[in-house]
Amino acid sequence: MNTASSNSELQQQFNDTYGHQCGDEILVMVAMRLQATVQTHAVVGRLGGDEFLIVRRAATPTGVVEQMVAELIAALQVPMNLRCGVEVVGASFGIGVLKAGEDSSELIRKADCAMYQAKNRDLANRIVSDTGRICAG
Repeated sequence: MNTASSNSELQQQFNDTYGHQCGDEILVMVAMRLQATVQTHAVVGRLGGDEFLIVRRAATPTGVVEQMVAELIAALQVPMNLRCGVEVVGASFGIGVLKAGEDSSELIRKADCAMYQAKNRDLANRIVSDTGRICAG
């Protein structure tokens, strides 16, 4: 099983500048674009704040998941026509790969850690695959 974790880069900025209605509108648009992109191949859920988790429904080669994330990035790069203005939302993504003997919480931890590695390296709209080397422990 594979999972991807994402973190929107602008939602807090929009909350601070335009108010929570605009930030909420961004979250709804991001969720709709993520779900439209993955269709029935994955489940999209919001973890909280501006973090989303995308879980593939079946075991999938990492390359296929990386392609899915590239499609998600492209979908988010299309300008959003919001009541508070037209904006492009960037996102950082991390991919977790479930290994034998690991549970779903470990999978989510890997994806989340990889996503923060991408974000901390200023790799917005980039993919960092985590096979355990980055986030050991």
